[in-house]
Amino acid sequence: MVTFADDNTVLGLIRNNDEMAYRDTVSQLAAWCARNNLELNVNKTVEMVISSARTPPPLLINSSAGQVVNSVKFLGLTITSDLKWETHDQAHL
Repeated sequence: MVTFADDNTVLGLIRNNDEMAYRDTVSQLAAWCARNNLELNVNKTVEMVISSARTPPPLLINSSAGQVVNSVKFLGLTITSDLKWETHDQAHL
């Protein structure tokens, strides 16, 4: 997990199509937030999958699915699901 100010980023490496560890980490984060009177805003939660194999089912947080996106801006860098630089470069021309 990467934390910056009040933003959190969970990065997960999924091997052999086993998503359980990644999904467990997100569930643990949601439970920790609940125990500490914090709320994960599902409307601000996005999921980006970088995979050529398949698209997994959406991640659920407190029974709600976050938005699945093809790109995300992280600390000023636009990362796309195809790992190409075009979107980032176009934003800075």
